[in-house]
Amino acid sequence: PSLSGYIYSIKDQDIFINLFIGNTAELDLNGKKIKLNQSTKYPWNGKVKFSVEEADNDLFAGFKIRIPGWVRNEVLPGDLYSYLNKKDSDISLLINGENQQVDTENGYIILDKNYWKSGDIIEVSFEMEVRKVISNEKVIANKGKIAFERGPLVYCAEQVDNPNGVLNLKLEVNSQFKYLYDEELLGGMGKIIGKATDEKNRSVDFMAIPYYGWAHRDDGEMSVWLNSK
Repeated sequence: PSLSGYIYSIKDQDIFINLFIGNTAELDLNGKKIKLNQSTKYPWNGKVKFSVEEADNDLFAGFKIRIPGWVRNEVLPGDLYSYLNKKDSDISLLINGENQQVDTENGYIILDKNYWKSGDIIEVSFEMEVRKVISNEKVIANKGKIAFERGPLVYCAEQVDNPNGVLNLKLEVNSQFKYLYDEELLGGMGKIIGKATDEKNRSVDFMAIPYYGWAHRDDGEMSVWLNSK
């Protein structure tokens, strides 16, 4: 029952959308009802669609849609972690198929108050790329190491995907790593692939999966933080 309160909240005439999860919700704005459907494949891509399925006459409301930290170059609040190459991720906004200017405030996309009706559609898209993460230099254990993120997910390398082991692999910090969605992998999940160097200085294939998916296959080494060069 509490999940709906994390996804949506209401203050005055504004509907706050905080989480991106496929659902249908019936919301009450000072006695006016709106039925809102959210459809998305997040966290595999950054596209989210909000459809007004039902709305009382003269329903007047604004929307505030949360901008995830990773879009704002923020791994976590504070300076413990940061992205190796900072980049402003693109945000696009459409209302009923028409491009809109993206106005933001306090970490939210702001949609001005408007009269909404059944059939109205809001579409938001956050650009997702493979990002390299580094630790604050005070974290000695992670010195000279990088981790991978894409969207909100942290990735890890397992020996089952990297037969030569992962603890002695080295990754070139300037190398390009590619994201693929694999329907056959643990029921369907994204993976990051590229090249690494093994302990004998040989070029080998590299693969990482979302951290939540590790330890569901063969035993072996696993690491989030990987040696870089």
